[in-house]
Amino acid sequence: MTSQHLPISVLLYELADSSGMAREVMLQALETANRVLDKQIFSIAQSRDHNALRMFSGQVVVLIGSMLWPKRAHQNVDLNELVLLQIKRNVHVMALGNAVVHLAASGALDNKRVSAHWQLLDSLRIKFPALNPSAALFEWAPPLTTCAGELASLHLALHWIRLLCGAGIATQVADWLQCDKIRQGNERQKVPLQTHLGSQEPKLLEGVLLMEANIEEPLATSEIADYLGISRRQLERLFKKYLQEVPSRYYLNLRLDAAKKLLLESNLSIVEIGSRCGFSSGPHFSTAYRQRFQQTPREERSQFLNSVD
Repeated sequence: MTSQHLPISVLLYELADSSGMAREVMLQALETANRVLDKQIFSIAQSRDHNALRMFSGQVVVLIGSMLWPKRAHQNVDLNELVLLQIKRNVHVMALGNAVVHLAASGALDNKRVSAHWQLLDSLRIKFPALNPSAALFEWAPPLTTCAGELASLHLALHWIRLLCGAGIATQVADWLQCDKIRQGNERQKVPLQTHLGSQEPKLLEGVLLMEANIEEPLATSEIADYLGISRRQLERLFKKYLQEVPSRYYLNLRLDAAKKLLLESNLSIVEIGSRCGFSSGPHFSTAYRQRFQQTPREERSQFLNSVD
């Protein structure tokens, strides 16, 4: 258990266009931690009132936004000033969803790595070039933490609980909430490729779908090009232009991502996981995995199992 002064006073502050899901999963996770421990770890208040934010003298403010770009009327200068005031008071501010837009407008996030919902990332890059937008689920960086919002808010809350109360309590809270896997902050959001490309490159989208459908028995790049009715050279140009990778590297990363998911979410042996993800030998699988994730499959699984003990 943390030596931090308890209970931790938390204000869940809802923006004008806040997400009910983000609010509820954060609230339920903190209240469930209190129940699991049978003591008040978190003292939670909720408000939409600027005065509540102005007068708050606790430890953590959670700004709850939505996944959509805020309307101009919601980009409130008074709100930005109040948040900056709390930061100066050493309050830990957590911004969920489009709350990061308000903070970006205040300058508080300049030169920082910032998590935001994938629908907001491109607009953040354009409007706030001093930011470093991230597709990670969340960026834990007190006194200013950012999160993609929606269900990512639950994983942020579970991370917070783990830091305060230990991995065992965080796992119990996740079990109560029927969350079968606690995701790490640096895990990427699932960003639909269609979102980035629209309908302008159907051949590229079709190529990626072919790869995703053939993880266990990978296709050669030339085979994919033949299926699509284009040359291998054309396919490589499409991948380099839009995905900044050659097809073979993109395909390998898809297979390694699938392997990581199986390592953390199944009881399959490492050899079987490698086979299911298209690797013909254990050493080949281990080498490729280490090059992508900086540790072997065995080390990855061992580290994960130790973190939930």
